[in-house]
Amino acid sequence: MRLRPAVPVLPSLLVASRLEPLLLAQPADSRPAALLDEIGAATLVLGTALGGGFLALPHATAPAGCLPATAVLTLCWLFLLLESLLVADLVIDATSEASPGGTPSFDSLGRAAFGDAGGAAVSATFLVLMLTTLVAQIAKASELAGGGAFGAAPRSLRCALLTAPLAVIARCAPPRLLGRLNGALTVGFVASAASLFVRGSQLASWSRLSRADWSVAAAAAPSLLQLHVYCEVVPTVVELLGRDRRRVRRALL
Repeated sequence: MRLRPAVPVLPSLLVASRLEPLLLAQPADSRPAALLDEIGAATLVLGTALGGGFLALPHATAPAGCLPATAVLTLCWLFLLLESLLVADLVIDATSEASPGGTPSFDSLGRAAFGDAGGAAVSATFLVLMLTTLVAQIAKASELAGGGAFGAAPRSLRCALLTAPLAVIARCAPPRLLGRLNGALTVGFVASAASLFVRGSQLASWSRLSRADWSVAAAAAPSLLQLHVYCEVVPTVVELLGRDRRRVRRALL
């Protein structure tokens, strides 16, 4: 007897291997593994948007005050969200139309939209942005981890020792494992930052929250956009979620 879509499926059937055809007939996002993938993709976005630059947020927002900075942060978030949704749609459409065997790069998207010269410009901009961000983060990490015998080594060697394991993992590990590893690291970072805020709250002067200087609020926007940009991981999110437009949009939101 053929199973009609309206008939509910018992949770126990979802893990029964003998009913695999029935499982595959259900929506992809109803399976526990698919839910974990969405959570991993969302934490990948979160970890990229926060990152080490998150610690520079008070310095960038303090001149304007709490309310103006909150307004600028909200506008920056909205801009980055719309940007990421646009890039996700471009990646999904390009994957289905031109390159079904793999995820398009920013270079291929740029060449498809603007020709060879435009693609080269997009690639160069993306490369410079990523390299400058990585160099700054690796250099700072080598300073923070500069204790003991490790700290006595030259800075170039410290940077190489910090980068090599991450490069091997990023190059060899499958995207799903990378997503879950990043999720674990993101949770750890958020927990560490939360504990820092709790300890620092005892020293806070809460009356300063009422101060507002709207004249300097807009000047913080470029710094905030740079601190929280996560567009570079959107193609990875698309790949992690099987190019399912609805699931990708949920993860980005």
